[in-house]
Parts: sequence; C-alpha cells; structure tokens
Amino acid sequence: MNVISGDVGGTKTLLQIAEVNDGAVRSIHEQRFDSRRFASFDEVARCFLDNTPADIIGDLQAVCVAVAGPIEDTADGRRVDVTNLPWSLQEPSLATLFDTGRVRLINDFEAVAYGTETLTGADLVVLQRGLDQPRGNRMTLGAGTGFGCCQSLWQGDRYLVMPSEAGHTDFAPNDATQMALLSHLLGNASQVEIEQVLSGPGLKTIFDFLRDSRGISASVGLRDAMHDGDPIAAIAQFGKTQRDPLARDALDVFVKIYGAVAGNLALLCLPYGGIFIAGGIAPKLSAVLADGRFTTAFRNKGKMSALMARFPLYIVRDEGVGMKGAAIVASRI
Repeated sequence: MNVISGDVGGTKTLLQIAEVNDGAVRSIHEQRFDSRRFASFDEVARCFLDNTPADIIGDLQAVCVAVAGPIEDTADGRRVDVTNLPWSLQEPSLATLFDTGRVRLINDFEAVAYGTETLTGADLVVLQRGLDQPRGNRMTLGAGTGFGCCQSLWQGDRYLVMPSEAGHTDFAPNDATQMALLSHLLGNASQVEIEQVLSGPGLKTIFDFLRDSRGISASVGLRDAMHDGDPIAAIAQFGKTQRDPLARDALDVFVKIYGAVAGNLALLCLPYGGIFIAGGIAPKLSAVLADGRFTTAFRNKGKMSALMARFPLYIVRDEGVGMKGAAIVASRI
C-alpha cells in the first residue's frame, strides 16, 4: 500500500510517499523543507502535494505525521503543538488537506522507535553487545534540536511504543564541571531540563559556559567557522577532530552527560531488547560516542553497574528511521 509519512522537527520537515509491504518500506517520492521558512505545516504540505506527481497521489491510502511535541487526544482527534516551532497540527485538518480519513499524528521519537523494526545490522553501530533478549523491552532516545525518548514493550505480535517527554525532566550533574554548569544555568532559571544541555543548542550552551568560566577564547579557526556557518556544527567538528581545546572539552562534557542520561533512562524500563540512540547528532559523532566515554558514563550506576553492561546499546545510522516508522504506523491505521 502507498502512504504518506512525515517527520516534523524544529529544524527540518520531511515528507515522503512510501510503499509499505510486509513491514518493508520503500520510498517513492520524498522532499525536505526548512521548517522555519514556513508559517505552518499546512504550507509545507501544500508545497509537497503541488510538487508530487498526480498519479502517485492518486494511490494514497493513509497518512502518518511524526511531530516533535506531546500528542494530545481530543474529542475530534489528536492534535499537537510543535515544541520548537509556532505550529499546531490537528488530525481533522490533515484529513481534509490530504483527502483521506486514515490519518494519525504521533510523537517523533515514537516514529523512530517503530522505525527501528525495519533496521538491519548495517544500519547500526554497536556500542555494547549486552545480552539481547528477543521481544525484550526496548528504549529509543536521542539528541537533535531537542531530546527525545520512548519505550517499546512487546504486545501480542509486535512492539507497542510508549512516548514520553523525558527531555524536559531535570538535568542531574555527575562531576564538578557539570555541577558548575548546572549552577550557572540555575542563575537564569528555576529549572534546568535535560535537553538544555543534551541537544544541538545544548552543546553550544556547554561551550559558552566553558569559554566564559575559563576566561579564554576559541581558536581563530573555530571562531571563523562559527561565524561563517552553523556554530553548533563547527563546535562538534572542531571538538571531534580536537582542533580546538574548548570545543574538545565541550564535546567531552556533552558525551558524558549523554551516556549518564541514557543510563538513567535505561533503569526505568530495563531494555534487554536494546537501546537505540537516534537523533541528528549521534550518527555524526558515532566515532566519539564509540570511544568508551559514553559507555563508561552509561554504566556508572554504582550497584547497578553490572546490570548496565547487559543492555545492548546501538547507534542508529539511518537518519530516515523516523520516516520509516511513520510509514509503518500509517500502514496499520
């Protein structure tokens, strides 16, 4: 069957028409949009439809759009306010827009979790083999524009995904540098959320804190790269290649926080079926996440450290996994 699947985030919006057969997803037509250039999702959708061949649209059977934000059930259907955009999406309006009654809104990381069902070994980087249990609980998490997380529990003949807003829980520091970072951030707020430090913007927050607290400047090369392009990408690149001490140290703090948060969340559901680290950042930093610092922080849970070593831990390399998951959900409506 042919479906439309979408992935709406604070940075980009992806839409595709895909063919789904027996759990396999094949993209037929796909477009990417800069979310902030549009006033609403409806504008993006109309642009997509206007640029899609009519014969493909004619075969459409269902629509599922994954959105970075908490899904709310209402009497008229689901709705969502996008967390990092001034957009609101409602199932009834989407049904009208796409001319189909089979429409579903889901959380973006819920879609990623469903998408992990389509992955093969080539799509994954193994950080920790653990003791994989078929049909064991799974967890999917990841940092990008924000931070997402959900659990997957085996029900009947498939996984049922349980979305969350764990990125908005409190940040818990683990060393003196992280304590100082938290204290600094609390100077301007009554609460510090995980995604304030564990996200793309969070990496820059850490970098700015280290720069200001140490009273030193970034290298000329990094300053130029931040000025000429994406500052977050520049910090990540210079940190990954160790071309700038501040960027290197910021990335070190970031990776340790990432591992610790992943470990905290794993303790909530005991994911013997695997922990899948997705999002926009992990594939780009896979070598850094695989060098041992992440797993050390992940396992550092005192009496539970031996338990932490039993959970399979993977980086998802397929950046289209959320689109695949949304297509899977659409096919099941």
